[in-house]
Amino acid sequence: MTKKLPHKPLAACYPNATPAENGKIIWFVLCLAFFSGISINISGQPALPDSAEIKISQVQRHQFITAKSRFFVAKENYDAQGIAKIAYKDSLPLSVKNGISTGAVDENIYLAFRLHNDADTSVQLYFFPGIYYNKIDLFKQDSAGNLHTISAKLPDVKDSLGYRGIELLPGERCAIYAHIKSIRSHTSILRPALMHSNDVASWRLSFRNVESDIRVFSYVIAGMLLMMIFYAFINYVQTSQPQFIFYSLYAFLLGSLFFLYAQNNRTTTSFNYFLESYLDFSLQLAAHFFYFLFVQHFLDTPGRFPLLNKLLSYSRWLVIICFAVYSYCYFAGLPFSILNTFENFSKYFLIGFGIIIVYAGLIKKDKLLKYLMLGNVFLILLSLFSLLIAVLGWRLFPTGSLLNRSLAYYETGVVLELVFFLAGLIYKNRKELITRTAEREKLKSENERKELEKQVAILQAQQEERNRISTDMHDELGSGMTAIRLMSELAKEKLKSNPLPEIDKISSSANDLLIKMNAIIWSMSPSNDSLVNLLSYIRTYAIEFFENTPVHCSVILPADIPAREVTGEKRRNTFLTIKETLNNTLKHAKATEVKIDVSINEALKIEIHDNGIGIETGKIGPYSNGLRNMQRRMQNTGGEYKVMKKDGTLTVLLIPL
Repeated sequence: MTKKLPHKPLAACYPNATPAENGKIIWFVLCLAFFSGISINISGQPALPDSAEIKISQVQRHQFITAKSRFFVAKENYDAQGIAKIAYKDSLPLSVKNGISTGAVDENIYLAFRLHNDADTSVQLYFFPGIYYNKIDLFKQDSAGNLHTISAKLPDVKDSLGYRGIELLPGERCAIYAHIKSIRSHTSILRPALMHSNDVASWRLSFRNVESDIRVFSYVIAGMLLMMIFYAFINYVQTSQPQFIFYSLYAFLLGSLFFLYAQNNRTTTSFNYFLESYLDFSLQLAAHFFYFLFVQHFLDTPGRFPLLNKLLSYSRWLVIICFAVYSYCYFAGLPFSILNTFENFSKYFLIGFGIIIVYAGLIKKDKLLKYLMLGNVFLILLSLFSLLIAVLGWRLFPTGSLLNRSLAYYETGVVLELVFFLAGLIYKNRKELITRTAEREKLKSENERKELEKQVAILQAQQEERNRISTDMHDELGSGMTAIRLMSELAKEKLKSNPLPEIDKISSSANDLLIKMNAIIWSMSPSNDSLVNLLSYIRTYAIEFFENTPVHCSVILPADIPAREVTGEKRRNTFLTIKETLNNTLKHAKATEVKIDVSINEALKIEIHDNGIGIETGKIGPYSNGLRNMQRRMQNTGGEYKVMKKDGTLTVLLIPL
């Protein structure tokens, strides 16, 4: 076993001894060292035992050399000669044994091992200290005990920063000293290995394939998050609701983190060093910044949960401050313990915020808050389980099972959280869509009501105007026409002995005009807007029309006339059509009987049948314009007008009710 001897000359320990006595003392110590098995390094450097020597012939493809190496961890940065004087330990220090500790991240790690090229040709080996070490300096000790820096030769592979080349001459024996330093992360693992130059590529693949299951799982999780992002973004484009874009950004940042983990896992590249030491935590902070914005818009906290809204606003500022301070500490090169303190504080705060959401979801009866609560419950439980697996080293399933991976549980928790968030967004979107539809229907109904009221007001104004006109006509024109008729009758009486034909014409014209005016007044009066009134008026007019003629008129009405409204315009067109038909019958039909038959079903049907000579539709003569006018009047009411020869003339009117 190697022991560290004092570096002072033996003569200095015995200042009063003579040169001969000093020689005897030296001879005695050498003999004692020989017989006691103690190895003395005359140059003052602790020697490495020959039993720890690694023969090159024993390195098959790659070989871990932890058992045959000596280690030392210190804050001091030793130079090339100082490295060889360190009191190395036979086993890994506790600070780097099961993953690098917080205190050891900024410390220097030294290790030493012996090599023997037992081949007759030069050999090129590559040294790999483990993951992730961005400072790797190698030194070779010559036969005189001096250390020389080995040039940083890198293998020709994609991620080569974690490897350093060592070249040995035929039969060469030497001690190799390494000075390494971890990246600023807890993820570094010290597992030194040697490999031949042509085996570096296969070693790299096999080294990465150790965690191929978690890499594939991370790719799947990133793909699921990508689908959620697409769905949420499409909803944002359609609805312009900001919570969808904040959800998409939150999922995108976490999905990017998982994808980068899978893509760069166990690679020794500059980007992966940056990812593991700075970018991963920065992505998490940025993701939670958008998470807080998402919660504010998702729950509408300004209006519904004012206290929670204040907490979310303060949390967003806290995330910004943590990111700024963390970035300053990282790029300013401050101790890792400070970085780790900020990182742990942020994680504890995020867990605490999740617990607050769970508590709020339990005490408040709000369905949207329940979705957030369930998502946070799954994330917190699976995150804690992931932490226990990582810290305690639990292996609950067979070796190699994905279920033993702590990262798998954390990623599953994130996916379940986002699934519940997305379900909540869908529920809220559907609820808001129903509310907006109801509001649109309500607004539409309100507009229709206003339009109806407007139409009713117009109709009322029209009815009032009709009443006024009919009243004025009745009072003014009616009395005037009646007076003209009476005066013409008086004039006829006085001129009996010498009658004037003009007076007869005046009396007849006044009588006709009075009848027409009464018909107009009747059609304009709103009080007459009923089916009963229309049929009664038609019956009275028809009987009076044929009263002093050789034509006998009969009117057949239904026994039960329904109470239907018939507007003034429709009444007027119907009456004028019947009036014109009766007038044509009297003038041209040469009939002795006229029968008016009325029936009521879906429409009002009026049939006027005379026993005259009948109409020749192909030879319509003097009253052809009258027929076209009657057809046009019926079309204006939405009805039909038909005239045909059938044992005389049959006229049919169909008026919709």
